[in-house]
Amino acid sequence: MNPSRFTTILFSLVFTVSIIASERHVFRKLDTNDGMSNDNVKSILKDKAGFLWVGTASGLNRYDGYEFKQYNIKTPENETNDYLDDIWSLQEDADGNIWVRSNKRYSVFNRDKDIFSVDVSELLSSYGIDIPEYYCVYVDRGKNLWILTDDTIHFYNMSEGSHKSVNHSIKFLLDNLDISDDPDYLYILLNTGKICRIDKSRLQIGYMQPPTEVNRVNHIYADFQHGLWLFSDHDNDIYYKKDSGPWDKPSLPSTNLTQSKGIRCILDDKSGHVWIGTDHNGLYVYNQFKATMESFIHDSKISGTLPSNNVSCIYQDDDNTIWFGHNKSGISFCNDSQLQFDNLGLFDADDITALLLDKRNNLWVGTDGNGLFRKKVGDKSHAEKISSVFNGSIICLDEDSTGMIYAGCYGNGLYWINGDDVNHFTTENSPLISDMVWDVQTDKTGNVWIATLNGTQYFDPKSGRFMSVVASDGPSINSLSLYYDGDDTMYIGTFEGFYKVDIHTKRHEHCFSNYKKTQSFKQGFVSSILKDTSGHLWLGHNRGITVWNTVTDSLYYIDHNYGLCDNMVRTITEDADGHIWVSTSNGISIISPKWGNEGNFSYNIRNYTKKHGLKSSFFNSNAVAKMPDGNFIFGTSNGCVTFHPKRIFNSRRNELKVIFTKLYVGAKPISVDSLYDGRILLKSSLEKTSTLTFDHDDNLITIEFTACDLTNQYNLEYDYKLEGLDNQWLHTGDNKVTFASIPEGKYRLLVKACLPNGECSETSGIDIIIRPPFYLSWWAYTIYILFIIGCVYAVYFGVRNKHRQKMDIQKQEFENEQKAKINEIKFKFFTNISHDLRTPLTLIMVPLQVLMSRAKDETSKKMLNTMHQNALHLLNLINSLLDLRKLDVGAESLHCSHNDFIHFVKSTCASFEDYASSRNIKFDLDCSLSELSFDFDIQKVKKIMNNLLSNAFKYTPDGGHIRVSLERNDNFVTISVADTGEGIDDKTKKYIFERFYQGEQSESKTGSGIGLHIVSEYVHMHGGEISVTDNTPQGSTFTFSIPLQNCGPVTDSVADRADDEATDETTDETELQQTDIDNPESEKKANILLVDDNKEYLDIIASVLSDEYNVLTADNGEKALELLDKENINLIISDVMMPGIDGMELCRRIKSNICWSHIPVILLTAKGAEESRIEGLELGADDYITKPFNYQLLRLRIHKFIELFERNHRMFKNQIDVEPSEITITSLDEKLVEKAIKIVEDHMEDPEFSVEVLSQELALSRGYLYKKLMAITGKGPAEFIRTIRLKRARQLLAKSQLQIAEVAYKCGFNSPKRFAQNFRNEFGMLPSEYLKGLS
Repeated sequence: MNPSRFTTILFSLVFTVSIIASERHVFRKLDTNDGMSNDNVKSILKDKAGFLWVGTASGLNRYDGYEFKQYNIKTPENETNDYLDDIWSLQEDADGNIWVRSNKRYSVFNRDKDIFSVDVSELLSSYGIDIPEYYCVYVDRGKNLWILTDDTIHFYNMSEGSHKSVNHSIKFLLDNLDISDDPDYLYILLNTGKICRIDKSRLQIGYMQPPTEVNRVNHIYADFQHGLWLFSDHDNDIYYKKDSGPWDKPSLPSTNLTQSKGIRCILDDKSGHVWIGTDHNGLYVYNQFKATMESFIHDSKISGTLPSNNVSCIYQDDDNTIWFGHNKSGISFCNDSQLQFDNLGLFDADDITALLLDKRNNLWVGTDGNGLFRKKVGDKSHAEKISSVFNGSIICLDEDSTGMIYAGCYGNGLYWINGDDVNHFTTENSPLISDMVWDVQTDKTGNVWIATLNGTQYFDPKSGRFMSVVASDGPSINSLSLYYDGDDTMYIGTFEGFYKVDIHTKRHEHCFSNYKKTQSFKQGFVSSILKDTSGHLWLGHNRGITVWNTVTDSLYYIDHNYGLCDNMVRTITEDADGHIWVSTSNGISIISPKWGNEGNFSYNIRNYTKKHGLKSSFFNSNAVAKMPDGNFIFGTSNGCVTFHPKRIFNSRRNELKVIFTKLYVGAKPISVDSLYDGRILLKSSLEKTSTLTFDHDDNLITIEFTACDLTNQYNLEYDYKLEGLDNQWLHTGDNKVTFASIPEGKYRLLVKACLPNGECSETSGIDIIIRPPFYLSWWAYTIYILFIIGCVYAVYFGVRNKHRQKMDIQKQEFENEQKAKINEIKFKFFTNISHDLRTPLTLIMVPLQVLMSRAKDETSKKMLNTMHQNALHLLNLINSLLDLRKLDVGAESLHCSHNDFIHFVKSTCASFEDYASSRNIKFDLDCSLSELSFDFDIQKVKKIMNNLLSNAFKYTPDGGHIRVSLERNDNFVTISVADTGEGIDDKTKKYIFERFYQGEQSESKTGSGIGLHIVSEYVHMHGGEISVTDNTPQGSTFTFSIPLQNCGPVTDSVADRADDEATDETTDETELQQTDIDNPESEKKANILLVDDNKEYLDIIASVLSDEYNVLTADNGEKALELLDKENINLIISDVMMPGIDGMELCRRIKSNICWSHIPVILLTAKGAEESRIEGLELGADDYITKPFNYQLLRLRIHKFIELFERNHRMFKNQIDVEPSEITITSLDEKLVEKAIKIVEDHMEDPEFSVEVLSQELALSRGYLYKKLMAITGKGPAEFIRTIRLKRARQLLAKSQLQIAEVAYKCGFNSPKRFAQNFRNEFGMLPSEYLKGLS
């Protein structure tokens, strides 16, 4: 271009800004709110890795597309760092070294350590360049390095790795004002005003003459068109020279913004545009091809304008994004080739509710509350407001084939606009059914379809008639949206699916699922409808989208969980390339559908929301229009947004590469060479690190990464997997991954960045090693191996040197084991034999008791009594063995009850007073307490007392003294038993409470060695202590104490009841020695069944009981069951231990059989364990007696059960109302009687009701029913029925006004005479006499 012509054009430019112009640039801003250290920006650089570096007046910042990272310049310890954070310039050479100038100091970026350092001499020395204290660094456009000193110019060619230098005599070279270069020359603007030009290839120094009228220029810039620019940041003077032409002085268009002047920076973007940044007058862009200039200034009312009129620096990156640094406003950027949308404020209203582009290229805009506007596309004038239309909410617009415009209003009906003529239809002046018109559509026949919540209509403009569309079942179709497919179908969206209506015949089809009725829509509410170019239907709901493939009749769903930016769909439209645009209440989604050959559906989706730069993300329904240039304009709650589909899908981008940027462990950031838990995790920056090593207990490991897509980072998503742990790629929308914990091992983290179209970058990876814990590490295994070898060596020599000693020890251990085995065998023998001795003891003690009761002379009685006392002594020894066995196997436990301990001790001592008297032994009880009640196991404490007292009497000679002392010490009660016997030596005291231990004893006073052991165990079970001391002057004192609050809670369990019964049994045995049991008074003896496998036992017990009862015997359980079937048994006495069906199983069968469940069962056993007693009682046994027993006790128990049956019989006979629970023994019997009474009452008035009917309903044979009722009630079935009826009749006579005959018939009697006779037999009087007695 001719320079003079250029100057003329510049002077003649007029500043114009087009509201909807293709040349409009949209600026986006980043500042301290985004993490920058300072908003006064002085320099910008994008490095080869893709990071953006921003130098400010207070710090250096690196931007990765997501956040800023701040850097400080590192200085030597003995130097100050004044002004080092005031960044003047940023440059990067071909090796990736970033050169930072602060004041007159340079620093360089160490990528390995991720720090900047002012110590650059070592780096320059590696290039063969030695530097003095003051120097200047410049990186040219070829990324080569220039170092200027006072006397030398160094040039280092990075690609060749060669160094050249030339000496110079240029004065004030280091005081240069600015440096620039083109492919051939390096230009240095000296502070003298001269321009030094250095030939790059030959390092030849020359000079250029500046303009003659130059005034205070301090900047030089060489463009890409061989032009050179001089300018000043003090005024608006610009000097331009191209090639060898003269200097020209163009001028910028004048503005009224400010009187301040200054040109801060110039940039040639290599596409024919020169960008000029000013101090306070904004930004100028000169188009070298069109010879036009645009001006861009800050406008706070318009979104996307320049954020500040001060432009301090301009930088263009490899993506052709232009970056601008501002004073006090951070940085901004624009890239027209990647500008995907534009926020516009087109009209006076912000909330745009309806849009329409008519055939005349007029854009009609409906607003929420501000009426209707019209504007010619491309017209720079203001929009025209249609004043004749309702100045309220316009929510839908459409145009018919003749160019008529229809506008639907919220609350004001429908407008028909034909040029300047406007017709208004409302419910008052027309058949319009609602003034709230939600949508309007015109079809090819000229009909205008109107959607309202009161129904759907179509309007014929020719005839002026309104017709309603009615559903096939009668009601009107209340509609929300309309969609016309351009052919013969109108789609009507409703609250329950949609209707397909033929525009010619008005026949319609209601759709709420696919045709096969196998799938339903995502939601019945249909807010928008689209039929795409492939014929598929897209339905918008408040819960997402339903996609209907009408060919395969398949439905697919898309919602927020599957990529949609929001579930509330506002509009759906399609662009020329088949992309589906879905606006929602929180952004817009662009769906790229993919249909397989078999109708399979897949898609890619990209979203735009506020975080992508939208001024508003709330889009309105019906607010979308396609502009002539193919762009879409959407209406939002805050203006309009214009989208550029071609730029979105066809924009060229650099290749993406994932870079790892940050590391966190346990939510703590990890920097290079920093300590974490005493370890250095990063020795180099993360982007330079290939392997990360962690300990096994390092949790919450987070790794951040970026693809350095600085302007479109929010359209990126990432796939990752941890090889060695994950087999599949995982998806994330964040630029980081976090692992809560990773097992020990070696892994590789792979990450790739993915675009919305599905394309992904190459995979980046970093190795991760999780070290095992100390005890599983390789060197730990080495230590283990060495230790094992050492142990083997030590064992080898130890075995050889100590073999004899080991043999001696083994021999001793063998002898000890054999002794222990012998003791165990003995113990088991005595334990088992004790069980076997109980039955013979029973056969001895029962006849003895019989003989003692029948003996007449004193000599016989005395002999029999001696025999009985020794049998009891033998029983006590057996019981001691059993107690020891239970303690040994851990089967013994406490069963506490609340008792008066003082009374208990006195009664125990009282039982020994006669014996003490007979031996002339002084026996005292020393106790100052009158009462002391607490919880203790009365049986076990009784055994403790009896054992200690028995030993005291055993070893105390006649005429001696035994004293029992009782006192309370805090929370313990202490009992001492002191005697004046032989005493116990100190050696024996250590072992006296051990099992089987026996000290030195005389032949006449031997013991078993288990009594005191049992005493000690019982005391310890209570939580107490026992000891033995010497009794001064002679004898021994045994002292034990038990706590008052350590026995545990008192329970009413089966075990407790069993203990109570055992206590009662002991008491009964004492009382029965003087009790005479009369034979039950009955005309017929009761039948008793004895079951035991011991024939002698059966014979003795049968002979004892045969005087009072009929006794039947069975020697096993099977025979007992046979006898139960044949005989009428009143009571069963069974042994527990029998071959085959034992006593427990026999009891269970009896109590679970309705025919026998009423029969009482008494179990006899040689097992003294409480567990056996509990098991028997839980199975339903009515009583449990341990062998040997007092036969009088057995007679008493039998007598009580027989007497109980007779009492039940009398109760049933005499009482009017008898509860079944009062006359039965088991719950099974109670249910039977209750059911029998109910059956009789249900048939009370039926005279034909018989015993057969009763037995059928009770599911019992007549014979079993007879036995059962006789046993429980004392009456046969017929008498039972009659008794129930007579008792009911007696109640009716007493409480009702019925006559005697009416009562007779009501109670099932055939005649009043028979009723009166039976009444007298039952109650001893006639019904009439009973009535008189009542009156």
